[in-house]
Amino acid sequence: MADFPDYPTIVHALAAAAEFGPGRPGIACEERELTYGQYAQVVSAMARRLQAYDVVDKNVGVLIGNSLETVVALLGAMAAGARA
Repeated sequence: MADFPDYPTIVHALAAAAEFGPGRPGIACEERELTYGQYAQVVSAMARRLQAYDVVDKNVGVLIGNSLETVVALLGAMAAGARA
C-alpha cells in the first residue's frame, strides 16, 4: 500500500498537487477535464468570490449535480473558510 502525505484538508492536498504536477489531469466529468493547475485556479477564484461575501465559519449551500462546477463550488467554499 502506498504512503500518502498527510494534508489537513482536501484544499491543501489540491494545492500541493497543483504545485507538483500542474499539467497533470486533476478532475474529469463527462467530456470535460481540468488539470490540477486549472482546478486549483478555479477553486481559488471561487474562494475569493465567496470571501467577498464574508462566508468564513458560515454555512454555504451548493446545489448538487454531477458537474465540475459542483466540485469547484464545494472546494471553493471550503477554501473560503465556509462550512459547506
